[in-house]
Amino acid sequence: ERRAGPPPAPAPAPKKRQEMSLAERFQAGQGRIMLDPGHGGRDPGSSGLYGLVEKEFVLDLAQRTSKALQRLLPGSEVRLTRRGDTFLALDRRTAMANERDADVFISLHANSSPLSRTSGIETYLLSEASSSRALEIAAKENEVTLAEMSDLQKILYDLMQRSKVNESRELAEEVHRSLLGQLGRRYPGVNDLGVKRGPFYVLLGARMPSILVEVGFLSNPAEAKRSLQGAFRQAIAEGIAEGVVRFAGAQARTAQSPAPPR
Repeated sequence: ERRAGPPPAPAPAPKKRQEMSLAERFQAGQGRIMLDPGHGGRDPGSSGLYGLVEKEFVLDLAQRTSKALQRLLPGSEVRLTRRGDTFLALDRRTAMANERDADVFISLHANSSPLSRTSGIETYLLSEASSSRALEIAAKENEVTLAEMSDLQKILYDLMQRSKVNESRELAEEVHRSLLGQLGRRYPGVNDLGVKRGPFYVLLGARMPSILVEVGFLSNPAEAKRSLQGAFRQAIAEGIAEGVVRFAGAQARTAQSPAPPR
């Protein structure tokens, strides 16, 4: 008479979302992305050529990006900080992402310049300003003077030690690269202004990888004309969404790679 073997070990309980790494969350179809259309309500943002208004333009971009993300990352949740012409304080935007335990925060903006020939796309992560121009753009988006920006610069060092600096940089690089790739295939001469660092209030306090994207200059005749076109807006949305997908994939590859030998 054969004895029965030990009963099979019970299957391990599936991890709760809070216990998963960022990579595991996206792999399980449980990623959460917060898109932040800049400005809104009594704050119109930049006014551009051909009647373009930043708050309206970036809201449309966020809605298009949301649909692209839902298609490319099925199961993941995509939310917008605002879905209409609503004013939101800058600190409320990242607070909403924290409350939802979002895995990625992307604030969408459009640039302007008194020099109409200035053009291009640039992506920012939170840090001390990497240049005087980065400081000027941060002051504009923060709606403060350059003198007032010095107070924010002073508190950033300690904050940066606790924030998701490396992941934010990787997110910025993937989104920026994908955005340029999408636009470059369709529109010649897209100016790459690079990935930069800046003290943006809207990124302060985020507990997840967070970036701010300036998708072009509404004051530039060529970029403003393109910004009126649905195809151009859709290319921006697809580029941002593909960048998030690449970022999630890169996090998964990093998590799976064996530790280097000692």
